[in-house]
Amino acid sequence: MAFSGLITIQWVLGLILLLVLGVFNSGAIWGHTGIMTVAVAVSHMYNRWKNADDATRYQRGLMIIVAVLVLVIIGVALVGGWKFGA
Repeated sequence: MAFSGLITIQWVLGLILLLVLGVFNSGAIWGHTGIMTVAVAVSHMYNRWKNADDATRYQRGLMIIVAVLVLVIIGVALVGGWKFGA
C-alpha cells in the first residue's frame, strides 16, 4: 500500500508541476505523462491479490514493483533522464 501511495503522490506532484510550468506542446511530456499514469495504475493492482495466500501475494507484489520501476525508468528517459551534478 505504501508503494502505490508514494507512486500516486509522485504522479500528482508531476501533474501539478506540468500545470504550473504550462508545458503542453511537447510530445515527450505527453508520453511521459501517459507512461506514468500506467505506472500508477499498475502499482494499484496489488490490491487485487490482497486476500491471496502469502506466496502468491509476495510473487505478484514483486512483479508489480519491477513492472512499475521499469515503467518509471522508461518515462524518465522520455524527458531526458536524470541529471546529476552540473
